[in-house]
Amino acid sequence: MTVPLAELAHQDGTPRSRLMNQANHAFDNAEARNKGNPAYQPYPPAAHRHLGLIAEAVLAERTAMREAVASAMAPPGTDPESAEVTRIIERLRAGESAVAIARQPGAIACPGPGPLPLPSPGQPEEGTIR
Repeated sequence: MTVPLAELAHQDGTPRSRLMNQANHAFDNAEARNKGNPAYQPYPPAAHRHLGLIAEAVLAERTAMREAVASAMAPPGTDPESAEVTRIIERLRAGESAVAIARQPGAIACPGPGPLPLPSPGQPEEGTIR
């Protein structure tokens, strides 16, 4: 389950009270379940427990984004952690349209040093019939 980051904190970055309560409850439960376990290392008493939940949410969001990009825009079987998916994400962050990237033949198979050029106005896209 992915938790939207906006649900974790207010716009100023202050953690939401629900998050704080959830974090305290989760850590208290973990400590209780692991009582007597010599391998368990408890969370430091003065540490901000909610930071662990925020880190988990950030990692879950990253994983979900990479999986979505891999399934929608990469060839079947492409690993979400692959360099191809990273290149697509970088192009999306640079402002390229997902539709434009997806329409370009070889956008993943033959990446160049920069974004692939878009077709010139008036010229048919590759693979279209005049």
